[in-house]
Amino acid sequence: MDLSSARPLPTMIRQKVVPPGLPATAIARPRLDELYTWLLEEHDALAVFATAGSGKTIQAQLFAAREQWPLAWLTLDEADGSASRMLSYLARALRPYVPGIEAVLESAFATEPTPEVVAALLAEAIESQRLLIVIDQCEVIADSVTSCSVLESFLYCLPGGVRVLLLSRQEMKFSLGRLLLHGRIGRISDDDLAVTADEAQLFLTARDDTTEVSACLERTNGWFAAVAFGAAPQPGGHDLARDFSSYIAAEVFDVLPPDERQFLLDTSILDTVSVDDAIALCGNGARAQWHTVRMRHLPATSSTNDIIVYHPCFRSFLREHLELTDPERLSRLRCVHAELLCRAAHYEDATELLLEIGHPDEAISAVESACRQLIDRSDWTTVLRWTDALGAERTRRSPVLLGALIPALRSARRLEEARTLIRELHADGRLADVLATDGRLITHVAWTMLWRPQEGLDLLDRYDTAGNAAGARYMLEVTTSAEPVEPVRGSGWNEVDRLVSWGLMVQGRLDDLVAMLPTEDRWPPRTPYTTPHPLLGLVWRGELDRAKELFDQVPEEFKRHIHTDLWYYLEAWLLLARDDPQGALVAAEQAIAHSRRTHFGFEPVFQIVYAEALLSLGRTDDAVAVLTDSIETSRFRGLRAYEEWGQTLLGHALLLKSEDTEAAALLTSCVDAMSGANRLLLLPAATIFLAEAHRRLGRPETSLEIADHAYQIAKLMGSFFGLKRALDRVPDLRAQLLRQGDSKWRRVTNGPNLIVKNRNPDSNDGTLVLIQPFGAAPDIHVNGRPVGIRRLKMLELASFLAARPSGVARDDIIMQLFPDSDRNHASNHFRQVVHQLRKTAGLTLQRLPASRIAWSDSLSVDSADRQFERALNEAPELAGEARLSRLREALDQVVGPYLLSSDLEWVSDRRFELDVMAEDAELETARLALDLDDLDCARRFAERVLVRDVYSEAAYRVLIAVDTAIGAETSALATYRRAVAALREIGLAPSEATARLLRRPPDQPARPATPSSRRVSVR
Repeated sequence: MDLSSARPLPTMIRQKVVPPGLPATAIARPRLDELYTWLLEEHDALAVFATAGSGKTIQAQLFAAREQWPLAWLTLDEADGSASRMLSYLARALRPYVPGIEAVLESAFATEPTPEVVAALLAEAIESQRLLIVIDQCEVIADSVTSCSVLESFLYCLPGGVRVLLLSRQEMKFSLGRLLLHGRIGRISDDDLAVTADEAQLFLTARDDTTEVSACLERTNGWFAAVAFGAAPQPGGHDLARDFSSYIAAEVFDVLPPDERQFLLDTSILDTVSVDDAIALCGNGARAQWHTVRMRHLPATSSTNDIIVYHPCFRSFLREHLELTDPERLSRLRCVHAELLCRAAHYEDATELLLEIGHPDEAISAVESACRQLIDRSDWTTVLRWTDALGAERTRRSPVLLGALIPALRSARRLEEARTLIRELHADGRLADVLATDGRLITHVAWTMLWRPQEGLDLLDRYDTAGNAAGARYMLEVTTSAEPVEPVRGSGWNEVDRLVSWGLMVQGRLDDLVAMLPTEDRWPPRTPYTTPHPLLGLVWRGELDRAKELFDQVPEEFKRHIHTDLWYYLEAWLLLARDDPQGALVAAEQAIAHSRRTHFGFEPVFQIVYAEALLSLGRTDDAVAVLTDSIETSRFRGLRAYEEWGQTLLGHALLLKSEDTEAAALLTSCVDAMSGANRLLLLPAATIFLAEAHRRLGRPETSLEIADHAYQIAKLMGSFFGLKRALDRVPDLRAQLLRQGDSKWRRVTNGPNLIVKNRNPDSNDGTLVLIQPFGAAPDIHVNGRPVGIRRLKMLELASFLAARPSGVARDDIIMQLFPDSDRNHASNHFRQVVHQLRKTAGLTLQRLPASRIAWSDSLSVDSADRQFERALNEAPELAGEARLSRLREALDQVVGPYLLSSDLEWVSDRRFELDVMAEDAELETARLALDLDDLDCARRFAERVLVRDVYSEAAYRVLIAVDTAIGAETSALATYRRAVAALREIGLAPSEATARLLRRPPDQPARPATPSSRRVSVR
């Protein structure tokens, strides 16, 4: 067969996401249209599960056209058993109605979530709108539990207004129970779709068929395809309707000329047949055959000017006929088809086809080309399926396939296989070639060595020349190093966010950890978090109600599809914190069992919370046995962090067994190691247990000193929760500390868990400091008096720290203040600025553990920009004059740009943020003043908005309304012309709403629409 003229298949993807078209004799079925309409008023989706040829696809198109539904269509095929592939096409189908959805998909795949998560994110991306989504041929994924689960997740998270039709020839492998219970889905059956007498008569009349209706229905039992094919007694008494294949052969296929029959057989391997497709597959002579076949209007086959789509029944008949009569030809055609798919860059389809027909050697090239797409969307299941089909020998010859196999094995928790493969590649010198195929692969190599951390770090030192495994290195070093480790800066962690978040937790960086949670405007969550670790941050900060609320809002199916053991681990800590040790014990057991079953290896970590539950239940000896095993395993693997966690609880257990000397020795070593490495999560507890050991050994002064150190650590973490829990377990020490008369211990035991520093600038405790960063003359006020600061760096330092009352790492401050200086010069500059701040203003800083810097505890620090924000946040809670007054008070703080002379990046970002907030607040003030008939105030603030943004049409509206209210029609017209001139500069014109203000009836008040409950900027 000559392939020289073969061209790409340009219609293949497009035809999956457009309706297939209607047969020439399709008839409207108002009965079904009304049924669909009624059901979709009651439900979000319809499951149309009915036999082949029942009219599902035709009716969906007719219904959408009659009811004028905006229509998104996806026709599935066998390859969509890969859930990520199906999601990719679903995004394509939705693209006309959801701008940017493919960017949503790309971002979701980058975080390596489950397909269920991606499906939920796609559903979330659809704005609430009137839209009908039809997913046809769902039977091809009916046996794929993952793909069916993806559809369920997509349906569950759809917004209002969107409706879905699922068209399938068979039941699908997901439970409709929950969706049925919630009234989310209805069903259409074969009985509903069965042709009625009226519909059959209408159809036969359209075909000029004189067959008697009752006889037709009796023989077809209302099956739409049989009616459409004219399954009725033929002359001579031959009843071919009982064998549908025979009927098709006798009445449709055999009557065609041989060349057309061969054309149909050859092109039946294609999902859709365009002219180009046919020529590419069958040669130039196929052009005339294509046009002839298209004009024949074959039964149950639809066509447009571009394509022919064989009805699945007809196509199945053709495929079976070709396979039975000429299997060698079928094999050759499929090979040609695979080659054409590769030429069109449809490598995934080509791979599936070549593997299906048993040509693994020919598939290698297609697999290598397709791997990038699979890696980009984290489709590790398909990678494993393909490499298994290719076999180990073929896979190991390809660096590209090995580069895909390593993360696939890691994702499937086949860690030992992945480690063995990496070691072999490293030993024979091929690992560098494999890593060169994808710069992200080194992250997965390091990740695979989660439980062999030193080996992972050695590999990073050897191969991580691009520094693209910072998240993996951070996590490995945090759990093993004897020295402090700086966290990864920024938030672009992508698929390694789980590693980064775990490292933040180990270090006790709870604020940074909790910051990785969805924002409050996303609660309750409609999609699962990719990792439970940030919720653990809430637990360790003592925000138990919030943690419980978020935990409960994550659907159980999400928890059981991704990181199941980690979700059990989180649940165990949450139950412990809420005083349910028995429940925690069960959850911890499940975490350990799941980790062992999947060979994840996290048992030593999960044993920690298991032992904590045992201690809470008084089973001290059992806890000691579990902790001893955990410590020994962690020590053997070089995982110092988990060894320290185990030692902390073992020290407590020894105290419970009155083995005080042994406890003191163990806890001393443990506290020193944690402090030296800046691993703070359990350090307050370990330190309190050590203080108790010294108290029991008759060293009260040492005990108090150590307890004070525990207080400082908890303060640095920003939470007293861990400290309070530890004190509850040593009541004698707690009583001794309270007897000292130091108020801080009363605050620890009776106050809130979270520590908020410098949040009360009006307090009379200590020196009051106000930073005024706005305008041409920014300054620092101490106890109400301006200091007269003129050095910009002092103001930048003061403003930076004012926004971070809990302190910040010294290196971070230096980097932000002196970004263009090397480390040594920047450190010297910083020391000079701190000295000048103390000398000029009398303001001192304190150094906290882990090289963090904060304002001295003797200072109560605030800043005008923070006061401005607080006032804006309070305004929506007020109404009328009180609200107007609060807005004006807020705007009084903004006397000019923020740190006008500074060109630091963070200052520029803050300046822009504050400018936007101020403009919005000025516009709201103007509109509110207009509503309250304070016209001078409305005019003044509208003009302030125009100083910031001369194109603000909303501000012009306020001015027009003011002029109209006082009868100054000429001034109103002048203001309108002013708006016209300004907007013309950017190619716009005032809206009809603005023009309408000039044409209002005399009895209508001059008021542009004003929101009453929140700030809105109309531009």
